[in-house]
Amino acid sequence: MSGERQRTFRRFCGSAVILVAMAIAGCGSDDDTGTGESTESGDVDVFDLDVGDCLADFQDATELDTIEASPCSEPHSDEIFASDSIPDGAFPGMDVVEAKAQNLCIAQFDDFVGISYEDSVLDVGFLTPTEQSWNDGDRAVLCTVFDPAEEISGSLRGAQR
Repeated sequence: MSGERQRTFRRFCGSAVILVAMAIAGCGSDDDTGTGESTESGDVDVFDLDVGDCLADFQDATELDTIEASPCSEPHSDEIFASDSIPDGAFPGMDVVEAKAQNLCIAQFDDFVGISYEDSVLDVGFLTPTEQSWNDGDRAVLCTVFDPAEEISGSLRGAQR
């Protein structure tokens, strides 16, 4: 794995924060449903993650080239529910990148889950560029939703919880 391809994954669960470095870029999972959801289980190149993909439990992950994906109908830890990008400019630092990513994800949370982030028992995580990938033009943010109390089966779209 080359350092310039690293991205940061951060999960927010109350006051507990888990920081994981992982490689990621690009989009386009195995999807034969037309919904964006991956239909295959197993390791997926992190460059192939996209909105609608569900991820197996990776709380113990460190640096990855691949991540275990799962069909959303099977138990999983996270669902990628939105993507956005951070505006161009000089790298603002990881704290600013993560704050912008959190704001982007929370802003899109209500449309996906069906209630506000503040009223939900669900939480968000996000994948962001590192300084090295930023310098290569990476501005993408992938937003994940998860239930801090348990694994998920099915999509959280419209869950209203």
